[in-house]
Amino acid sequence: MTFADRVKQWLGAPGGAAAAVAGAGVTPIAACEPRARVHVGGVVERTGTDPRTGWFEVTIRDTTGTLTLIWMGRDGITALVEGDGVVASGRLAERDGKRVLYHPAFSVLPA
Repeated sequence: MTFADRVKQWLGAPGGAAAAVAGAGVTPIAACEPRARVHVGGVVERTGTDPRTGWFEVTIRDTTGTLTLIWMGRDGITALVEGDGVVASGRLAERDGKRVLYHPAFSVLPA
């Protein structure tokens, strides 16, 4: 199963993680404005440490776009695994032309 298939399955599964995200009142990533407080949800696409900064980064994707969650001074968060659903909140910023949340509050959705 490809990553795109997993996203479609996760977002389209009735009563599953998609229902939990919809019930959480998340905003589509593409609709989020810079410097606004946002509450977004998506599937973890990638996790890792940025070699330039040493910051731990997690990229999430919904059907409208991607967003990177960043924690400075961390080398990982074991709860965040590729393919899992996550809901995150924080103030939206831009870094290198990409949407980011620094030190967001987050919840991992049940599988």
